[in-house]
Amino acid sequence: MLGPAIPSFLEAYPDVSLDLSLRDHLIDPIAEGVDVVVRMAELRESELVSKRLGGVRLVVAGAPSYFARRGRPREVVDLEKHACIGYLSGGTAMPWRFGGRTGPVSVTSVGRLHVNCGQTLRQAARAGLGLIQVFEYFVAEDLRSGALELVLCDHEPEPRPIYALYPHHKHAVPKVRVFLDFLASVFRSGPAGDGKVAGPAGVAGGAGKQDGRSGPGSRGRSSARGRSSRVRTA
Repeated sequence: MLGPAIPSFLEAYPDVSLDLSLRDHLIDPIAEGVDVVVRMAELRESELVSKRLGGVRLVVAGAPSYFARRGRPREVVDLEKHACIGYLSGGTAMPWRFGGRTGPVSVTSVGRLHVNCGQTLRQAARAGLGLIQVFEYFVAEDLRSGALELVLCDHEPEPRPIYALYPHHKHAVPKVRVFLDFLASVFRSGPAGDGKVAGPAGVAGGAGKQDGRSGPGSRGRSSARGRSSRVRTA
């Protein structure tokens, strides 16, 4: 998610260096000296300044070879008849989340294969072993190439919001300010800004990125701190 945009940022600002840390848990950016945190979650009350960057879809995808054998689910209840490859967190498969007419719906994934590695999850889906539920950016290339296709689009939950968070005193720091502008431009210019495929995130002198959901295609947070012209993001 972050990788593709970082080269353009470093090229545009040759005097700025970046420390990027990806983590699967929330952090205290002030205590850890992080300049900017990118978080994929609804915000809790915080002393940090927040800036919404966009949103990312949580999608269900499968390979054409799988659909040729098993057909396509049309309703959430149809998943009971399908191989759902679960993502393991703490030894338990994470529930699949959907939007419903009466509110959010959670479904326990049913299938022979559960993994705790996002890349393995993606590879298994590409091989036609079953369906996966991931953030759209994680399988964006597969969707573009046709290696994977989406189903149950009408039942997706609300896009997961993406925020940049930073301490109040950091906004006046030039390296942080340009990084925040860069993040905003990345998500605004790409599908991430309208709840679709998310783009990369950036850098700042003592900041980080945090994801509210650990799971396939998500990293809990990334962080970066900085000396003079070095940005720390998480």
